[in-house]
Amino acid sequence: MNFEWDELDLTAGGVRDAHGTITCNDIPAGEPGCALRLKEEASPFMQCLWNRALADVMSNHVTVDGKSYLGAGAKFGVKVFTRDIAYSGVLGVNRTHPELMRTSLRFTRDLRLHLGLKVPSEYNASAKGIPCEVLAINDETFMNTYRTNSFLRRTDDVIWLWAYHDLIGTEAKNEELRWLLDTGERCFSELYDPFFDVTDGLYFGQASFVDIHVPSKGIKNSGYPHEWDFADCLRLKTTCTNALYQRGLQVMADVATRLHESSAVAWVERAAEHREAMRRQLMDSEGRFHFYKLPDGSKEPRRSALASALVILCGVVNEDEAAAVLSGYPHTCFGIPLLDPPRKGSEFCYYHNRAAWPFVDALFCWAEQMATGKDTTPYAAALAARTCRPDGTFHEVVRLPDGDVRCSASQLWSAAGFINTCFRANLVEEGREGSTL
Repeated sequence: MNFEWDELDLTAGGVRDAHGTITCNDIPAGEPGCALRLKEEASPFMQCLWNRALADVMSNHVTVDGKSYLGAGAKFGVKVFTRDIAYSGVLGVNRTHPELMRTSLRFTRDLRLHLGLKVPSEYNASAKGIPCEVLAINDETFMNTYRTNSFLRRTDDVIWLWAYHDLIGTEAKNEELRWLLDTGERCFSELYDPFFDVTDGLYFGQASFVDIHVPSKGIKNSGYPHEWDFADCLRLKTTCTNALYQRGLQVMADVATRLHESSAVAWVERAAEHREAMRRQLMDSEGRFHFYKLPDGSKEPRRSALASALVILCGVVNEDEAAAVLSGYPHTCFGIPLLDPPRKGSEFCYYHNRAAWPFVDALFCWAEQMATGKDTTPYAAALAARTCRPDGTFHEVVRLPDGDVRCSASQLWSAAGFINTCFRANLVEEGREGSTL
């Protein structure tokens, strides 16, 4: 696989960009935990990157108190991140490490349903109409006790439905389908329905994975205006999170239908009504999607790479409409900007603003190929490969516009993005099982 564009150059022997060259000598070996291999036609460098991606997945396998699940990356330790696990599964870890994905996703359901809408004292948002059950403990104690944040920092939790549905596939046994339906019904009833606004048919909450402000530490994150408080970040109707809800509703409809449940009709109707609400209120006259809708009904003029990808991947738009969704979205040699245009001002640091995220690059390239028919895998592979610095593992985020690779090493969903690219490029050998666990 070769790619050449401006200062980005992927060859059989390595990747070169404005920051230097990475070759096989820079990629350390590791334990893949998976029998799947690339075809012989794949270049030596792609082979090295594939083995590294599998090893990065395995490096995030943690066991705590007898519970086994996938962590998010080297710097995150044993913290539980449903979104990281679920996005990684959809991107391909469901196929490479299926049993580890299964135990991870089920573990997140046990933990999340146990916690419900409980929040530490700093996250009392009830005055602004945000559902929550306030505990008399602080944020640090909450995290130390449960190893995850409260639901108010995880309002994109519904993504697990997409991931589990993808994991079990079309030949799933009834026991798996029954667990999925029953658990999904509990999640909607106890966690998701309280965030549904009957007045416009959309769900409110954060933009998927874009961290809200942190009241316990006085931190203002870069994905939202700094004059907002943390609750303001939750009162939004965001395109990306609603796309995940749309996929979740589709999953519920499919599983209920496969089990011949009478509830199937209601789930089908809910999915159809929600899809139309998204199209009516979040799509503009050119077929593009706003980042979010504000409580006063106004729309954020910026677009989101993740939201743009998800409305295609989650079926919010049809095949004929998909190209318009992505029209004019910028591409760079360092990645695809998460927000376009970025927020201005020195206070808006790079993390969720002037940045490209490798897992989002992978999802965007996947959606772009679906929309245009153009083979996007060489570009996606080159972008992923350049993040393997300085230690030869897949990293968390890329700062724009200078392309500096930043933050956590062995990042789960970054590695998953490369895995996705290899599957899409038809480079993975067929006929072998995934996980060797």
